[in-house]
Amino acid sequence: MSRNNAVFLVTRRYMKKNRKRNILYILGMTLCIALLVCVFIGRDTAVRYMADVTAAGSGDWHIAFSSVRKGEYEKIASYPFVAKVGISGNEGDTVFPQSGNPERPFLNIRLYNPSMFSMANIHVSEGRLPQREGEVVLSRTALDDGGTIALGDTIKVQTFRRFIHNFSGTDLVFPFLELQIKAGQTVKVGDSFGYFPEGDAFYKECQEIHVPTGYETSLRVVGFMEVPYYENAGQAAYTALTYLSDRSTTELSDSSLGKVTVSAELTDSALSSGAVSGFRRQLEEKWGDRVTFNDKVLSFFGMSGDSTINKIIVAAQIFFVILIFAATMILISNIFNISYEQRCRYLGMLSSAGATARQKRSSVYYEAFRLLMPSLPLGFFGGLLIVWGGVRILKP
Repeated sequence: MSRNNAVFLVTRRYMKKNRKRNILYILGMTLCIALLVCVFIGRDTAVRYMADVTAAGSGDWHIAFSSVRKGEYEKIASYPFVAKVGISGNEGDTVFPQSGNPERPFLNIRLYNPSMFSMANIHVSEGRLPQREGEVVLSRTALDDGGTIALGDTIKVQTFRRFIHNFSGTDLVFPFLELQIKAGQTVKVGDSFGYFPEGDAFYKECQEIHVPTGYETSLRVVGFMEVPYYENAGQAAYTALTYLSDRSTTELSDSSLGKVTVSAELTDSALSSGAVSGFRRQLEEKWGDRVTFNDKVLSFFGMSGDSTINKIIVAAQIFFVILIFAATMILISNIFNISYEQRCRYLGMLSSAGATARQKRSSVYYEAFRLLMPSLPLGFFGGLLIVWGGVRILKP
């Protein structure tokens, strides 16, 4: 038997006599490895999970380009940091005679291509999503408010834009909508603006004007969806989504180009590398107020427009990494210090038997390797189990 093998044999016998200590070693290293897994995998998993939860309330998109013109769609889709794009258009409102709520007499008609349905987190509660032109899915609130509409019904659509004319002698302010209409001014109102039934005091000062868009069609109801994240209970129209064939904006009519919005999801590499911060300013300079960033979601990756939020996210990540690394080092040090005297006697015995310094180091490495072999898989899968359990607990 070679001297090295003899050293390893003595090491194994030494380990068998100290089984409790070995078990403590294995448990300690398993815990350390599990903590490291939680740091590098659990952190990213938690950030991604919280971003997904936030996206459920703000849309699963990262950048939106509004009023896209001919030729611009191809440029957006060709950006190296863009993984997927969705096209949407807002055709305006149409009268909804089947409404059961006098304060919500309209439908807001929006066109979505297949990708946009998933990026806007559209989920049907009854029926299905539109699969071809001429089909529409309505917000579930139209039924909940007592609307006389059912699957298979046909809706005649003649869309218009809403304007409010202030004929009073004083300025009117709608603080919750951040809207001001000066005396004698006519202002186009957004989708979130409410409706005032006939006889309301509102009409003593204002007049609602409907300007036709020229969009006329018939739509068959094929489903009812959960309330979209952008629909408010106080707005005048229920949301209605119809099908837009998956084509580039160059194939859309000139009358629609000014109403087309292209939403983009970023690649995983762009999110993980923080590249958004680099090209954000370039996009804002090129697109101006036609580009919008979903900062609610991007903030979890430290890339929102608010530098304070970014710094908090990054600081929190660094803090937890340092904390767990420090706890890991302290734990390992304490474990080895527990058997310091026994190890000194054991190494002294090897020295008295003629073992060289190299052989004593080999003995220590061999023992560490034997203890690490069961600790690695236990710690790795244990860390994954902790991450999985944490996500299950946090899951709404």
